[in-house]
Amino acid sequence: MLRTIQIVGMLMAALLLNACATKTEIETSYSKATKFSDFKYYRWHESAGKSIKDDSADAEQIDAIIDDNVRFMIEKQLASKGLTRRDEGVVDFLVNYHLTAKEQVDVDTHKVYDGYSQSFSTYNGIGYAGQYYGGVMMTMTAVPVEEQMVTRYRKGTMIVDFVEPDNNKVIWRATAQKELTDEQLGSADRDKLIDKTIGKLLAQFPPK
Repeated sequence: MLRTIQIVGMLMAALLLNACATKTEIETSYSKATKFSDFKYYRWHESAGKSIKDDSADAEQIDAIIDDNVRFMIEKQLASKGLTRRDEGVVDFLVNYHLTAKEQVDVDTHKVYDGYSQSFSTYNGIGYAGQYYGGVMMTMTAVPVEEQMVTRYRKGTMIVDFVEPDNNKVIWRATAQKELTDEQLGSADRDKLIDKTIGKLLAQFPPK
């Protein structure tokens, strides 16, 4: 459990760090059959606030403070769009979010030219620079050698889902992905960046 909290803490710091060289990638997808303009009420999905451990299908509850802050920030963004949380009664959709941190391996193949890789060609009966070399002249040409570069890193992902209440089907999804770093943030900076990223995730809702 402690390792899970540490992973999520690193994810939230690195995933949302704007100063990093790699930028946060945002993607959205949605059901075209859904009329989002009619949405007014929502409730949290029962599985909201879960974090998937590295290379595992097991989900554990993330740190309670981070979970409370993420929920508060999502609710604030939804309220700005005229949407209201309702814990009882009929709602138009359920809100879910989760975080992952997984090891990634990228393999790139490059062609490298060097003086040790050579091809040979021979020609019969050729004189060269006034000399005759037994009827054979040899030329050597460098040829490319394929070299593989392996990069290992951890990729962090934050997903916000809107779910159909009746059949538990995802009808809208926003995803943020970023290569993680070891840089840590203070809680105030972390919360500010979380809020900014959630704003980016929800900026495309409702879809137009």
